[in-house]
Amino acid sequence: MLRFGKLLTAGFWLIWLANFVHAFPHPLNWILGGLGFLMLLMHGFELLIFRSLPAVKAQFRAGDGWKVMVFGAFQLWELKRRMESPPR
Repeated sequence: MLRFGKLLTAGFWLIWLANFVHAFPHPLNWILGGLGFLMLLMHGFELLIFRSLPAVKAQFRAGDGWKVMVFGAFQLWELKRRMESPPR
């Protein structure tokens, strides 16, 4: 389920980028632009809130920030699972 959600999110971002390369018809291009902006805003807030937790700072890896910006809550669930598992 987690991979399917990430796949859908990546698909949205590909369509969003395709809208900039070749503009879609009028109402759709504004809707995609607005949704993409709102998604970036939400994912940015998720990243700020998540990184402000002291327990997370110790386990946050270098590539986790951009993954949260792209995949949002799906990446946060993966990070939560990684934090709950015992260290190797």
